[in-house]
Amino acid sequence: MENNKHYICTGGCEGVSNVPGVCQAEDCPDHGKSLKECDCADGGHDDVKNEEKKQEAGGFAFTGPLIALLTVGVIFSVGGFILKDEIKDAIGRRSEEAPASIEEAKPMVIPFPTRPLEDKPVELPKEPGVTRENTGFPEVTGVPIIPPPVPVPAPTPVSAPVTATGEWRGQYTVTAPPECKGEVGGWQAFLSENSGVISGQFSADAGVSGTVGGSRSGDMANWSVKSGGASGIGFSGAISGNTMSGNFTGLTCYKNPEKRRSTGTYFGGRIVPI
Repeated sequence: MENNKHYICTGGCEGVSNVPGVCQAEDCPDHGKSLKECDCADGGHDDVKNEEKKQEAGGFAFTGPLIALLTVGVIFSVGGFILKDEIKDAIGRRSEEAPASIEEAKPMVIPFPTRPLEDKPVELPKEPGVTRENTGFPEVTGVPIIPPPVPVPAPTPVSAPVTATGEWRGQYTVTAPPECKGEVGGWQAFLSENSGVISGQFSADAGVSGTVGGSRSGDMANWSVKSGGASGIGFSGAISGNTMSGNFTGLTCYKNPEKRRSTGTYFGGRIVPI
């Protein structure tokens, strides 16, 4: 088969070339465009021309619906702007009408006077309920149950042991004989007790001083003072804590015609170091 392949320009200049290339005719509408391949034998180039016409027809067929779509879009856009302006106008009219409706609203009138605050009953907060599980009592609501206190036994007082040991100071008062009755004076003793035996030193405002000897049994103490070889001054009384009281026999009352010894009562307290 003879090879008839050639290349033509379909822009109207009817240019033909045996090699591929572009249209060289400056007055051709397809100047500079690629030449179309053709293999016709009669030089009519009908197949290439018919194909060009189909492509052009197809382009117009596609352009028509595209133009229609663009037209519809423009219509909706214009309609949207118009609708938007209508909505704005409606909102403006409602805004202008709103104050009038507010001004026309009448205040609510309460037919009954407000109750004074001080007349309101005061409600105290309720205490949480106490259950049987944590108290052992029946369950109640709003009222706390306080279990009774467990009695605590009072401590048993521990009494200090009775003893005559210590520094004692006190006062004596003469009650007989009548001639010396009412005389008073102070006394001081440093006593020491060991297994019930009392010893120590004694002195008094009357100028008497000497050594002490005696004994204690229970809370009773009996002791005497030996002064300058003379005796007869004695004390007998009870010890209670840090106090001592009882009766005494003292010196001779020289105001008495019979020279009887003075007798009376005494009281003393133990000096406790701080």
